[in-house]
Amino acid sequence: MKKNLAFDFDDVLCDTTKAFLLFHKKKYGSTIPYTTAKVVLYKNLHISEKEEDKRWNEFFQDTTFCYPAPSKNLIEILQILKKDYRLIVISARDKKWQYNVFSWIEKYVPNVFEEIIFLDSRGVKKSKGMICRKNKTIALIEDDPEHIKSCVDFEMPVIVFDRPWNKKLKKSIPRIKSLSQIKKILSTKF
Repeated sequence: MKKNLAFDFDDVLCDTTKAFLLFHKKKYGSTIPYTTAKVVLYKNLHISEKEEDKRWNEFFQDTTFCYPAPSKNLIEILQILKKDYRLIVISARDKKWQYNVFSWIEKYVPNVFEEIIFLDSRGVKKSKGMICRKNKTIALIEDDPEHIKSCVDFEMPVIVFDRPWNKKLKKSIPRIKSLSQIKKILSTKF
């Protein structure tokens, strides 16, 4: 039986933050540095949380921006991994925007993932560490420090997908700069 290998969706499989920044620049004319984009966006923009939520809603309704094409080699990498692992997605995406995850996967990587799990499914919010334990994943590829910490707290293996907002994490946690490095790190660390 194949072992479960989990991927975060936003900013690991799909470069959502870069797409949002392009959308935001075009619609609102303001530029947000990529390095600070994931850190409390409404504070960087000097707007209310409600206004930030409105802008994310606009982004997810704009199909020109909210479905950015994956990196060139993502499909090939996932097909190779699928031969040896059962691939799943674990996402913290808010319920009102989850349909975009399904649409993006169907458009760019159909028939690759066995399961898509959201943290707040069935009205019960769970941590990624808890979900990884329940699903016996061999690792989660993740960019968000909060979810990485959750996996560490549950003693679940995690691979940090290198982003500006996770630079301060422990150096002892395996880290990749590209999804093309997954196969190698899995064979050496897990």
